[in-house]
Amino acid sequence: MVFDHIDNAHLYYALHPRFQKAFEFLKKPDILTLPPGNYEIDGDDVYVIIAHQDSSPKENVKLEVHRKFIDIQMTVNGSFPVRWRALAECENRAAEYDEENDFELYSDEEDFTMHIKTGKFAIYFPDDAHAPLPPPGSVHKAVVKVAV
Repeated sequence: MVFDHIDNAHLYYALHPRFQKAFEFLKKPDILTLPPGNYEIDGDDVYVIIAHQDSSPKENVKLEVHRKFIDIQMTVNGSFPVRWRALAECENRAAEYDEENDFELYSDEEDFTMHIKTGKFAIYFPDDAHAPLPPPGSVHKAVVKVAV
């Protein structure tokens, strides 16, 4: 897992050959005005999901992991909390791997919760169990899916 500010994104280009394209998209000024939806960046290998979400009651959100994609989650405006735990330490599988939707769920407790505020991002690799929680207010966020 990586947690940083978008101004430092260039430091992580070498971690994956598709990260530069992903971060260049996230740095575009028009990302602030993109309506919710999915946008192609590099075919099926890199795409972004733009979402607007308002505060809602905290649900029993499970930790999720992905095998086919790395998540880069960034807040465009607002903030949202995300629970995290290393997959190697997860013991309580809540749902078997769903290959079509690329997720597996765990009901373990998190090691910590980070708050992704405007301009910050987190990279979640396949060994990072994570659970985005409802925001404390309104949030405009981007989730880039990068094929492993």
